[in-house]
Amino acid sequence: MRALLRRAGYDERGLERTVRDRGRVSLREGVAVLRLRPDANDRLVVLARLFLGGETVDEEVAAAALAPLALDELPDFLSVGNAAIRARVQLEPFHGLLIASDPRQRLRRGHVVGIGGGTRIVAALGIRRPGGSVVDLCTGSGALALLAAARGQRVIGVDLNRRALRLARLNAELNGVEGIDWRQGDLYEPVAGERFDLVVANPPFVISPGREFLFRDAEHDDDALSRAVVGGAGAHLREGGFACTWCSWVIGDGERWSKALRGWVRASGCDGWLLHDRTDTPLHTRCSGTSVRDARSPMQLPRRRSGWSTTPAEDRRDRYRYRGPAAPCGSELGSRGRVLAGAGRRRWRHVERVFAGEDLLRSLRDGRDLLELRLVPAPNTMVIERRAPSGALERARLAVEEGLPLPARMAEACARVVAALDGRRTVREVAPVLGERELRLVVQLTLEFEN
Repeated sequence: MRALLRRAGYDERGLERTVRDRGRVSLREGVAVLRLRPDANDRLVVLARLFLGGETVDEEVAAAALAPLALDELPDFLSVGNAAIRARVQLEPFHGLLIASDPRQRLRRGHVVGIGGGTRIVAALGIRRPGGSVVDLCTGSGALALLAAARGQRVIGVDLNRRALRLARLNAELNGVEGIDWRQGDLYEPVAGERFDLVVANPPFVISPGREFLFRDAEHDDDALSRAVVGGAGAHLREGGFACTWCSWVIGDGERWSKALRGWVRASGCDGWLLHDRTDTPLHTRCSGTSVRDARSPMQLPRRRSGWSTTPAEDRRDRYRYRGPAAPCGSELGSRGRVLAGAGRRRWRHVERVFAGEDLLRSLRDGRDLLELRLVPAPNTMVIERRAPSGALERARLAVEEGLPLPARMAEACARVVAALDGRRTVREVAPVLGERELRLVVQLTLEFEN
C-alpha cells in the first residue's frame, strides 16, 4: 500500500497540485468537487476521493486505482460491499508521512482525529535533536511520535484510547517506521519514573463537562488536564530537555492571560516561553465543540450542550478560555497575540535560539558584560527601517524569515548596532559608532531585557 500510494503521487506536493489546483482553492473545496472533474477516475483523484473525501466509489473504479493490490487485501483501509468501496480511514500526507485517522463523517467515542492545527504547531515548535528520547502524550494517530522516530529519536507514544493506539501502529507500518513503544494509559502514568529529552503533547482541547469524545473532551474539571500535562513535564525531562504542548486554560475576571500558566510552569521547575494564540468566550466554547452530528442537526445543539457553563458562577469562571502552546516548559517569557499563524519555516530552531539567548543573558553579571561578546544576528534576521524623505529614521524593527513573527521594535541606536554586528568585533568595538548618549541607551536596553 505504501509503494502504491507513493507511485500515485499521494503526498503533500501531489495533492496540493491535484486537489487544491496549486493552492487556488482550499482543500475542502477541492475535495468537494473531485467527483465532478473530467479526470475523476484517474488513480490519484480516485484515491483522494476515497481517503480524503470519504466518498463511496464504484468497485470497478476503485479496483483499477488500487491495482495490483486486490481490494480484499486491504481490510484495514477499505470496506467492500454491494459493488461499492468505502474507506475505513482518512489518509493525510504530513511532513513526508501518511497518517491514517478515522473519517470525519463517522464519529464514535474513541474517534481518532486527523492532522489538526494543534498537531502542526507542536510539530513545528518541538525541539529536534537526533538520537534523543521523546514521549508523545495523547498520541492519537501517532503523527508526532512518527515524526520523532523518523528523525532517529527513541520514542514512546502514550494514549488512553485503545483505538488510537491501533491506528498509530497501523501508521507505523504504513510509513515503515519501527521501534516506537506504544503504551496505553493516562498521561504520564505509563512512563512513571522515566525522563526524556523532549515531551510533546496535543491533549483534548475543549474545557467542558462533556464526555462524548475522547479526542475532544478532557473529562477533568476546568483546565485540570492541561495543568497536569504542563505541570508534570518537568519531572519527566532530562537536564536541558524541552517540552512543547498545546493546551487550553481558564482565567478569572481581571486576571492576566498568563497567570495560570506561569504558576503551572513555575511549579515544574522549568524555564519557559508561553505563546497565547487565541481567546474563546463561553458561547464560542459551547459551540466550537460541536460534532458532525451537531452540524447535521443544529436544532439538537441546545440539548447536546445544555450542561456546558450554564450557571452564573460557571459563566464568570469561564469568561475566557485561552488556547496555545504552553511552553517549551516555562515561567518567565510571555508572548501574546496570533504569533503562530504566520510563523515561517524551522520555527523550532527559533525557539531553541530564544532559550539559548536567555540562558546567555542570565549568565552575565550585568548588562556591561554584553559589550565584550562577539555577536552575529540570527540566520535570516532582517532589520526593516522606515525613513523620511530626508533620510531620517522614523522607526525600525527586527523580522525573521524562519521562525515566529514576533514584534520587535527598536530604537535607532539598537538598529545601528545590530546592522554592524559581524561576529568578529565585540559589541564594545561596534558601539563607538554611537554617541555617548546612544551607547548608554544600548546598555540600558540590554539591562532591561536581561531583567
